[in-house]
Amino acid sequence: MCIGIDYIFFRATISNLCSGSFSGHSCSLNEYNTPTNKRRDAKSGIRRGGCRGPWPECGAFYGGPTMRTVLQRVREASVTVDGQVTGRIGAGLVVLAGFGADDNEALLRAMAARIVNLRIFEDDAGKMNLSLLDTGGALLVVSQFTLYADCRKGRRPSFIGAAPPGKAAALYDRFVGTLREMAPRVETGVFQAMMEVRLNNWGPVTIMLDSAGLA
Repeated sequence: MCIGIDYIFFRATISNLCSGSFSGHSCSLNEYNTPTNKRRDAKSGIRRGGCRGPWPECGAFYGGPTMRTVLQRVREASVTVDGQVTGRIGAGLVVLAGFGADDNEALLRAMAARIVNLRIFEDDAGKMNLSLLDTGGALLVVSQFTLYADCRKGRRPSFIGAAPPGKAAALYDRFVGTLREMAPRVETGVFQAMMEVRLNNWGPVTIMLDSAGLA
């Protein structure tokens, strides 16, 4: 679990997701409740709810493995556990990463490649044209199962969509290892520890990225 200033962002994000207001997606169950869509979804095993949002909290289901991340572009960031700094970076990206029970090797590699090549750093003209690899920036990767919070019912989020701790730990280690094959420097938090995440968000730039359609 991650405790830090990113919690405020996450709380607001989940609120937007549950209201169907993310990225212009609209809540319209009727759009999907056609005979053709019902037959197609039944055949493919996809379940849909009333919102076209990107994650199941909005009621839309991709019908396959979906890893979730939140990327924050930073000037500096650190993770502290029991008073000890376990990871610290300068300019680069903080990656909050959550894993589902069906996530796999191909998906982890596709997500890692997308993250290090995403052009979200400014060039000399002030345009977002440079990637982490172009700038030589670092990564701070923090496990974050709360990205799977389902807050559609009641007032206490459910995390049933997240991978069990044992599998999530293995996926996290493999994801970090894959990033280390691609990026010049990767720091981490401590899986399943109570962490304090401190960061200086640069922009601010905060991006929600999942693996749907990547692998």
